[in-house]
Amino acid sequence: MSPSTHSLPRLSSTATGLEVARAVSAAGCAVIEDLVPTATMRAVTGELEAALNRVPYCEGSFTGRRTKRVARLVARSSTRHELLMHELVLESVGVLLAGECYDFQVHATSAVRIDPGEQAQSLHRDDGVYPFRHPARPCHINTIWAVDDFTADNGATRVVPGSHHFDDTTKPAASDAQPVEMRQGSVLIFDAALYHGGGSNVSAAPRTAVILGYTLGWLRQEENQYLAVPPKLAATLPRRLQRLLGYTNHGFLGTFEGQDPWSRSPQKSPTCSRFATCTEPSSRHSRSGDVDSRSSNGGVGVSSVARKRSQCESARSTRVPHHAALPRPFSSNPTCS
Repeated sequence: MSPSTHSLPRLSSTATGLEVARAVSAAGCAVIEDLVPTATMRAVTGELEAALNRVPYCEGSFTGRRTKRVARLVARSSTRHELLMHELVLESVGVLLAGECYDFQVHATSAVRIDPGEQAQSLHRDDGVYPFRHPARPCHINTIWAVDDFTADNGATRVVPGSHHFDDTTKPAASDAQPVEMRQGSVLIFDAALYHGGGSNVSAAPRTAVILGYTLGWLRQEENQYLAVPPKLAATLPRRLQRLLGYTNHGFLGTFEGQDPWSRSPQKSPTCSRFATCTEPSSRHSRSGDVDSRSSNGGVGVSSVARKRSQCESARSTRVPHHAALPRPFSSNPTCS
């Protein structure tokens, strides 16, 4: 498939998660314009500035020699929580990953500043950390938030729309990529199978972005959230954010003494509130962009694995020997009722 057959979709902040998911499913990416106020991004700049000034430049052509990176964003400030848990983003991710998991989770968090003089990064896929063949259903959705305006001159991320359809032998040329120009407060959301890369900064000013990723709840996270946000700190966060970080179970995975890891904690809530979970079997979409409009976001209560063992046994047929060969979609989490 030629990347020239796809343009970069742009949606307003009033779009629905279904509309965003359809655009991402078809082109591999989409920009949501002006999703948060510029004041929010100015606050992010203030919170990040000291850390970005303190860390050294990266080393190597891929990570950049005039690029600075800071991780562990959830532990660094509350403003990034607003971006990480933005309702439209979570709704969009929930539709995109529907049927592939019971719940999705945070994959990694980072801030990236590209300073003047940086060269363009090579085009790559972010889901290459997993041994899945392409093309396949999405397993990882990334977002890049424009802390500053993104321009072709200051290092705007470059994307190859449609390249999430490519197999593992098809590689795009650098000339196939187009810069994602967007205003401060806008966000690029994309399937991590999409080929993309940071741009060269030929301007006189740095360009900063916040990168927040989401992945299937049964996959290993790139950033170890239990070290980045240890239990003592996690206990101070809203339950919704705790679950998103991975302080929950996914079927039998991630249990503590046979239960949801927070169910024995004094910090627990009486119910584990579902948010943008990937639970509705009919919420499916194909690489052609046909997204079913039905999704789930109901509330469920916590129960032990032992009390739901029979339900878990019946759910075992949904286990995935290979991501691209999923026999049928995930239904409700068998450890919740």
